[in-house]
Order: sequence, then C-alpha cells, then structure tokens
Amino acid sequence: MNLSAAVDNPTVTNIQNTYVVESFEKYLFQMAFCMYESSFTYSESTSSSVCSHPEKNKKENCGTCPYYRDTVEERMDFINQMAESYGIKKAWFSDQAHFFCYNASYAFEINVGEGYSAHFYCDDNELWKQVRSLLGVFPNFFSYLSSFENERDGKESGDMYERCASFNRYGDLSKFITDLDLLQATGDGGVYISNEDNYDIAVYLETCYASFDEVKPFIVFLATQICELDNAVQRFHRKKRIKKNGRGYVSLPSPTGTYRIDYSQSMEDNPAPQEEKSDFILAYIYMEEKNQISFNYWCTTENSEFDVVFEYKENKFFMRSYGIIDNIPDNWEE
Repeated sequence: MNLSAAVDNPTVTNIQNTYVVESFEKYLFQMAFCMYESSFTYSESTSSSVCSHPEKNKKENCGTCPYYRDTVEERMDFINQMAESYGIKKAWFSDQAHFFCYNASYAFEINVGEGYSAHFYCDDNELWKQVRSLLGVFPNFFSYLSSFENERDGKESGDMYERCASFNRYGDLSKFITDLDLLQATGDGGVYISNEDNYDIAVYLETCYASFDEVKPFIVFLATQICELDNAVQRFHRKKRIKKNGRGYVSLPSPTGTYRIDYSQSMEDNPAPQEEKSDFILAYIYMEEKNQISFNYWCTTENSEFDVVFEYKENKFFMRSYGIIDNIPDNWEE
C-alpha cells in the first residue's frame, strides 16, 4: 500500500500505483467494515466484467445495467443514482469506486473499480434467500431492499423519530426494567433494559466481562442512569467541534481496523454551541470490560452508527470517547 503524500488524509494506492481508496481515513473504516461483515451468518457474492457487447447501448435493458458503463465514474454514478431513487443510503466512508451500506438487518458493498462485484451479508435466512437471486440484477436488488426496509419500518413504533435529540428523552424511568427478577436474557445474546415497545434498549451479553448473574445488579443500576448519560452525549454533540482545515485529526496509536483522534489536540476551545439536533438513538450497550460501558447509537436518517464509551469510577460515570474522539478528560464540560 502506498500513500499519495504526507498530508492528513492521503489517497491510498497499491504497489502498482493503482487507486485503492480516496483517503486514508476511509481506508481504515473500510477495513473495519470488512471485519464487521465477517460477523454475519449468511453471505452472497457476485462479480462480472464490463459488458463488451458491440451493440450494448442499443439493447433495451442497458439503461438498468451497470455492466455496459465503460468507466469507474459512470458505473458509480449509476449505482448512486439507483440507490438514491430507492432510498438506500450509502455509508459515509464510501468513495468513488466503493459503495458501502449497512443497517440493523444487513450489510453490503459494491466495488466498481474493475468491472463490478457485490457482496451481501445478513443473519436472516429468508432475506438471504431472496437476495441471492437479485444481487447482480438491477434495479431489482435495490427495489427489494427498499420494500424490505419499508415493511420492517412499518412494524416499528411510530415514535422512534420523536426520540431523536431532545434532552431527557429517556427520562421515563417506568419504561426501564429495574427489577432484578424481571431481567431476561434473549436468544440473541442480549437482555432488554427497556422493551421494544418502550425505548427498545438492550445490553449485549455475549462479549460481557462477567456472567449475566454477576452483572445483573449493575445492569439495573445502569438503567436508572441512562437518561443522564444520554444527556451528556447530547451536550457533547452540541458543544464540541473538531478543528477545521484538517488540523483537528491528530491520530492516536490504534489497533488494526480502528481510527482514533486525540481530544486535547483535535478539539476547538469553546466553540459556539451547535443547535442542530442529533439524529441518533441509543440501541445497544456493551460491557466488555469491568467499570466500562459502551453506548451504541444508530442513526434514524441514514446508515450510520457510532459508540460512546464511559468509565465508571468513584461512583460516577465519565465519558472517555465519542465516536473516533478519544482521551476525553473528566472535566470536558468545564
């Protein structure tokens, strides 16, 4: 792998100087996405070279076929337009040759760098069976995913978007399970602390540092703290800014597949408050280390998510990271 220049976000190329990814930041997130894809139960792939039919532009179905487009730009424009027309949102780390998309039900990527290839991942056997025959067929693939999303969204409570970003949005303690005896582990490795009909928040147990019985008391205590912790997340969103012009992305040593920036070197001092509301809602809580919890937030308007990590010490919670922003100090609000 080669980098184009010693700048904050260089283009990534291979040893033959062939384009790989348009920025190093996106390259890191694309590598992390590949690791994420391996967690799904079912997968399907397809690939094809560019169509070489001599009369391809005259064929009736060429308008809905990405294979006849000769350049990377033309093929990606086709994919973007087709996805947008069916309401399929691409992930922010997509680039001029790679289209990434993921949500709670599936993940897929489309690569148009050399011809065309697509890879789809999910845990739903029925969804997988349907997509297998559609993965290389347009516009059917996007059309099916769009109808699948509409059907799924219709089953969800209508107040999901109303929960987006107002303080104390998780303030009704009666909607949380605070009785030890009522906590029930689910078949997918989680335990709801607020049922699907209420706030729909679960603690993920499969990667928990201790057994379910051992952490039950802390889970019940945590349920009583969700509202204030979420308020802190929203205050951070409104008050904090990364320095402009690339000066704020001061990276930290990170494990393979992750990217972190340092809070003290990357954030503006006392920026003007941002009144824009967050489009994210709390979905999962992870307890992979003792005295540390991670809030997993899902976006309600596009395929995006991020984590917020809190440390529990001296009977208090302290925010330690917000998305890629790490090393947040105890007194960040002062």
